[in-house]
Amino acid sequence: MPAKKTLRAVVERLEKSAVVLEIGSREVTFPRSALPTPLAEGDVLAFTITIDGDGAAREEVAASLDSETGKRGAGRKRGNPRTASARTNKK
Repeated sequence: MPAKKTLRAVVERLEKSAVVLEIGSREVTFPRSALPTPLAEGDVLAFTITIDGDGAAREEVAASLDSETGKRGAGRKRGNPRTASARTNKK
């Protein structure tokens, strides 16, 4: 059985095409299209994260993130191909 972790995030604010979530002491920005609707400030979201052991979907996920953010390479973190990244901002 794959390892999994559940995170809770609070919707900090809604922007035009993004949602800023607070996870612990960090803010993480997600494309609005990647999250359920309707959303409101203060909503609590739960994320369950598992590892895709074979990595078969890596390029598909990266391409999806690229198209949702409008930025080439947005879904790829250089150096570790197993790491999907979201833009993070320290508070």
